[in-house]
Amino acid sequence: MFSQLILSTLLGLTYSNWTKTPQIKIDNFNQSESAVSINTDNIHHVKYPKAYDLDLYYKNGISKSRNISDYEKINNTQLFQQGCSYLERQIKIEYQILIQLPDDSKYKYTDLVVVGYSAFILTSDNEILVVRNEFNETKLKNVYSKSIDISKHLKVNQFRKPRLLKIRDQIFIISENEAISFDVLDWTNDTLPESRKHQIEEVKSINDIYYDEISNRVFVVAGRQGIIVYNYVNEELKKIYTINLDYNVIKVQTHENYLFILDDKRGIHFVSLKDDNYIIDKFFIPIENPISFVYKNNSFLVITQTNKQIRFGIEILINLQNQEYYYNKFYLQDIELIDVQQIGEYQILIGYDVHKLVKTNIYRDFIDENFYDETDFMIPQIEKIQRIYSSENEYSNSRVEYSLGLTPNYLFVMIIIEKYPEIICSSQNQIEQSYMIIINSTQCNNAEKNPFIVCHEQHFMSLSINEILLDFQSQLIVEVVLILGFIIFIIFLGCGIIMCRRWRFAIENMKSKRRQYVNVQVA
Repeated sequence: MFSQLILSTLLGLTYSNWTKTPQIKIDNFNQSESAVSINTDNIHHVKYPKAYDLDLYYKNGISKSRNISDYEKINNTQLFQQGCSYLERQIKIEYQILIQLPDDSKYKYTDLVVVGYSAFILTSDNEILVVRNEFNETKLKNVYSKSIDISKHLKVNQFRKPRLLKIRDQIFIISENEAISFDVLDWTNDTLPESRKHQIEEVKSINDIYYDEISNRVFVVAGRQGIIVYNYVNEELKKIYTINLDYNVIKVQTHENYLFILDDKRGIHFVSLKDDNYIIDKFFIPIENPISFVYKNNSFLVITQTNKQIRFGIEILINLQNQEYYYNKFYLQDIELIDVQQIGEYQILIGYDVHKLVKTNIYRDFIDENFYDETDFMIPQIEKIQRIYSSENEYSNSRVEYSLGLTPNYLFVMIIIEKYPEIICSSQNQIEQSYMIIINSTQCNNAEKNPFIVCHEQHFMSLSINEILLDFQSQLIVEVVLILGFIIFIIFLGCGIIMCRRWRFAIENMKSKRRQYVNVQVA
């Protein structure tokens, strides 16, 4: 209730405008069971890469019960080395500088696009710096870089900076007056490859440029001049129409045939896109004084501010089918937020110096509120971050995401290491236990369409940990040693018996000779 009051005050909303308590539905989409038998010198791992959280229930002895009331809920370390414990999901951030400008440099970096492992950087003096990189094992290193002057090819307003946009193998440089493009595959020497000019509608300023891969459309966000929509056909930009809302539009995002529009006063507008026209929906999410936003997996992450210039981030879960939305989580911290950007499955709340990495589309009651306390990182004046590459490491039960980031003074690589939830079972003593594992996930089909559905997968596991038994080879060695020992014992016993008999015969012989000697002396 307290958080709702804070949100209502910050956003200037009444409770009637939003879903205070969403109807969370549990989808028990799968149930499985397993039997685990190990020795006291073994450790058993159970990995859950698709789960965002686990609940572990325990019962002593082997049980066939499927009733949760028959089990006791335990914390993650309660049965450490005495049964099963679990490791929660963890996120770690690392970064390293690849290229740094000298302190007395006359130009700055202004924009970035990533193609493969290479970075194309736009500078304030209208040059493109091409940075070739190599990815070796777990490190990205700079191989070489070169810059090309584009000022002769593109008409640029000296008070505005042009924008870079990647469309497949084409890189577009778009200004308020015109655009040029070139094929990155043709860039093989120290000259700009053959460029192509594109006639675009002249605008006063560009707030954002967005490319939608599914519809193959480019959206040029031009503030109060609206959103100019282009089709990308045969490597050409063909204007379709202009969307006018009579607001200062600052950013757009897309999902299927929806266009989400953010203006700087009212909030998020919804537009249904058609082939040759559009429909502005009545559905609308009110947010006062928004600054930036991103959309991913049925959720918005918005940077906004109050009338007193207090900035914060807010996550909004949305069900597009029935047009319900819920203010899920807000980030009101010491960070002075200025932007939010999307890289892969993660979102970055960008401040001036300190930034925070988060992951949306998880209902706030299903994740520890302190989970993101250690995902802050410090890089001054981030302009842009773009994803390079990600990999799953099954052995370490983790996912690694590599991204290139840009500041006015240097290019850096950022590495996000996400350790998935994992259950670890071990004991130094012989035990028998039963476990019920509730796996909370957003990976089932229903949850992908509706953020108010939580996927529960139940896994029942019986655990038997036994004293160390010798394996076949060890048993064979022991048996051979015992047999050899028995044979040697028999040999020694036989030799002992023979020696005893010989000693006894010798002693009796000596006694007999002694008696004969005594008799001779007496005679």
